[in-house]
Amino acid sequence: MIMKTGFTLIELLVVVLIIGILAAVALPQYQKAVAKSKMAAVKPLLKSVKDAEEIYFESHGEYTSDLTELDVQVPEDASYIYVWSDNDSSVVGADLFDVTGGGYEIYLANSARQPGSFYCWASEDSIADAVCKSEGTLDEALTDYYGSNNYLISGTAYSAPHDPCDDLPPKSGCGCWNGEYMC
Repeated sequence: MIMKTGFTLIELLVVVLIIGILAAVALPQYQKAVAKSKMAAVKPLLKSVKDAEEIYFESHGEYTSDLTELDVQVPEDASYIYVWSDNDSSVVGADLFDVTGGGYEIYLANSARQPGSFYCWASEDSIADAVCKSEGTLDEALTDYYGSNNYLISGTAYSAPHDPCDDLPPKSGCGCWNGEYMC
């Protein structure tokens, strides 16, 4: 009788199971490392845009949202870089949704709120949250304000503006706006 050599079905299943377990452990760590490197690559560009915005502000008395007006080389594919201002703050940011579900924001020097503060923010994506958590401390007030996790890397933490309605006792059937009952 001739003996056939080879692997049994059980042996093959054990090998597949071991490979599956290794992949389940290694893949999240790999994804985190890739996200961290992509987010780290955008930091110097973001800081350059911030510095160019500060120079622009010195010349024009305001920030610009048009990156082509700045004296900085921004890659054409850098659609994730943004600048915005409102009466509360002026920010240079990088949305990296496709990469991590998070990004960075730097509040500009003449911002009414948190000038110079540097944040890493993350949506519900656990990879982005892990990357941001490794870089800073959770700013709970800003997290409550925006609804996404915001980690302070440097600068001052957010302090929510005082709501005058908090000083009034509750009034049944009425809402409050700017310290006045709306009944």
